[in-house]
Amino acid sequence: MSTSGPPGDSSSVALTAVTPTMPTSFVYKELVLHVQTIQQKMITIAKFIDDQCKTDEKIRQKLKSRSF
Repeated sequence: MSTSGPPGDSSSVALTAVTPTMPTSFVYKELVLHVQTIQQKMITIAKFIDDQCKTDEKIRQKLKSRSF
């Protein structure tokens, strides 16, 4: 491995330290996107379940009023 500067020059070390973080930051961006997608799906499911519960409650109320 050759370096362009004198021995102990930190510029080549800094370059190698920066290189691995770029793909890592890309992975984190992907992770954030996946988490946001999951959150949106959970919100949609929660709304669906809430609507189902409200509908079931209305049906129960109608059945109670008919049974008397």
